[in-house]
Amino acid sequence: MSECCSKPIKKDYLGNKRCSFCLLVSTPKRTFRLFYIILFGLIFLGYSVTGNKNILPKHKISVIVDSCDIELNDSCVYQELLRDSCIFPEIAIRQAHLEGNWYKSDIVKENKNLFGLKCNCKYTNGFKNGHTNYTSYKNCIKCYSIFFNTYWTRYFENYAEAKNYKTIMKEMK
Repeated sequence: MSECCSKPIKKDYLGNKRCSFCLLVSTPKRTFRLFYIILFGLIFLGYSVTGNKNILPKHKISVIVDSCDIELNDSCVYQELLRDSCIFPEIAIRQAHLEGNWYKSDIVKENKNLFGLKCNCKYTNGFKNGHTNYTSYKNCIKCYSIFFNTYWTRYFENYAEAKNYKTIMKEMK
């Protein structure tokens, strides 16, 4: 139906849609648009009134868990270190190998702590088993990058419990 005369619309030889009564270029009436809006509104209202919770989210939106954590391999950890602007990512990889037993230690698995850190920053999730606990490996790398970039020159000589830590790090491959 046309908007001008409420008569059927027909196409002319150029493909224009014209009112079959007055032959003006016309567009069809949108009579069903309001009908569909009301229909979907009533369906949504019906679901919300009857208490059907299937259409509502199961988790609160404010609780976001990082489901896109990195894989535990050197290339992924290295890329994340670069992304977090770590000044010596190669040394960080060596420390992850030494402190985390090549990503196989219990601290790495349970605490998501790649470097054996015992420090506190805004990315930590408390302490567990005497080491810092993290919700993701990405958060561990962020915390490590902040700590490493800030305190590298001051604490590297006394960073670990081992006295020959610097020598061990140089010999690692």
